[in-house]
This record gives sequence, structure tokens and C-alpha cells, in this order.
Amino acid sequence: MNDLEYSNKIKEILTGLVGKEVTNKVLGKGTVVEIGEHVKVDFNGTVKNMTKEKFFDFNTPADQSVILEIEAINKEHEIYVEEKRKETAKRAAELAEQRRKEADERKKQEEASRRKPKAKKSFDEKFGSDYNLALLNSSVYKKVAEEVA
Repeated sequence: MNDLEYSNKIKEILTGLVGKEVTNKVLGKGTVVEIGEHVKVDFNGTVKNMTKEKFFDFNTPADQSVILEIEAINKEHEIYVEEKRKETAKRAAELAEQRRKEADERKKQEEASRRKPKAKKSFDEKFGSDYNLALLNSSVYKKVAEEVA
């Protein structure tokens, strides 16, 4: 039962209480006089205005069937509110997970853009220009090396 249906059922029950007895936790027994913007209850000549939303929190109808009906409506509404809360929590968890994944992806992209790929050099390019491998392998170098030694 959604909030609108709950509110309408409570108003319907309140309308049925006009002229019936209720017991207030503080003021004692009284009779519902009028239902308008507020609920007017006469407590032995003293008329008190009460809000519709909190009326049943402080007042108990004398008719047991009304009490049972209110309890059933409240229970049904509590189930609806709990399901709505669970759904909201689930959506919040999914959204948090999605944002975490997006943040991880952005972080990876930023790290990748900061890294500069190293240019791959051939074996010959790893040595300086004055270092000639062909010269090392030639017999001329061996001869020069023998003369120096």
C-alpha cells in the first residue's frame, strides 16, 4: 500500500469516527466532533484540535474493529515502506559500485596517459656511434689488438 492509499484509508477511518468515542493517552475519554483540516475531539466540554496524521498515535477508538483495521493498514504500509527502503538501498549500492568502477577506469586512463612508451632500439642502436660491432668482429681489429699488446 503506497503512501497515498495509506493516507486515504486513514482519512476514511477518521470520517467513520465522527460521533464515536476515543480515549486519549493524556486527556482521557472524548468524542470525535468534526473532521476537517484537523480532527476535533470533545473531552468533557473542552474541544481539542488534533492533526490527522498523528491522531491514532495518541488516541484509541473505543470500537475494537476500528483498532484492528488500523493495525492491518499500518502493517501493510510498514511492509511497503520496508520494501521501498530496501529498493532504495539496493539502488544506492549499485550506483556506488558503478561510480567506483568509473573512478577506477578514469584512474587507469590517467596512469596510461602519463606513461610514455619507451622507444625500442635495435641491438646496434643500444651502443654509441663510436662503437662499431663490425669492427670488433673483423680480423683487422684482432691484428691491431695484437700490435698494441
